[in-house]
Amino acid sequence: MAALVAALLTQATDKTCWLAAKLGTRFDRPATIIIGIAIALAVVNAIAAAGAALVAPILSPNAKALLLAFALISAGASSLFALKPPKLSDARAGAFIASLAGALALG
Repeated sequence: MAALVAALLTQATDKTCWLAAKLGTRFDRPATIIIGIAIALAVVNAIAAAGAALVAPILSPNAKALLLAFALISAGASSLFALKPPKLSDARAGAFIASLAGALALG
């Protein structure tokens, strides 16, 4: 439960929200931007889940606890620093491609 709360708190300062806001001001297609970011987040989370499923059987309970502690410490430390908003280039991609590529790069 503590890991879930830490993840929710650190997602509030994530650059993905800022990317969505900047792309929303550049393109007038909010639904396309949301779909592109959702697909990118699903891909990144699926890769992370597949990697975790491969590594989890190998780890001892002590190693799992150590990784959880490291994740909580790094999440707390990252929320202490101010983030700079992502910079958008002048590329002429569409709303879907720009949001998909941007979220995959941040993911």
